[in-house]
Amino acid sequence: MNRIWKGFLFRFAGVLGATALTWIASGQTSAYAVLAFLLSLMLLHHVAHLSKLSNWLKDPRPEALPNSSGLWEDVFGSFYRMLRRQQRSESRLTATLQDFRQAGMAIPDGLVILDAQNQFEWCNSKAELYFGLDPRFDTGQLITHLVREPQFAEAL
Repeated sequence: MNRIWKGFLFRFAGVLGATALTWIASGQTSAYAVLAFLLSLMLLHHVAHLSKLSNWLKDPRPEALPNSSGLWEDVFGSFYRMLRRQQRSESRLTATLQDFRQAGMAIPDGLVILDAQNQFEWCNSKAELYFGLDPRFDTGQLITHLVREPQFAEAL
């Protein structure tokens, strides 16, 4: 059983304990009133945190993660750790892509990268000169529309 369930069951047991003590001390009607009040507080607590989560998910940045309490501390903490891992992974991918581009620029031959549908994604400066490509405008275009050489199309 995870910490959230344990925490919920502990709090719910507290509510039931307070209800039982009220029943013994003040009777059935007062016990139901205490039960309704405590359950309402629990519900409000959860709805408030769901609202915070919903608002945060519109722009999920680790530094903007809302403060939380109770069971929600674990939930928001998990989101924070997940986002930090994602940011580290994106940083590593960005660095790897930069290294790849630098290596591609150093190649003395023309280098063109296409996607699975033969759409232009990237090229080095030699390919820009040789094929007349411009990555700012040509990205996403079919390479056969950009390089109009019948031999090239056949080879592709």
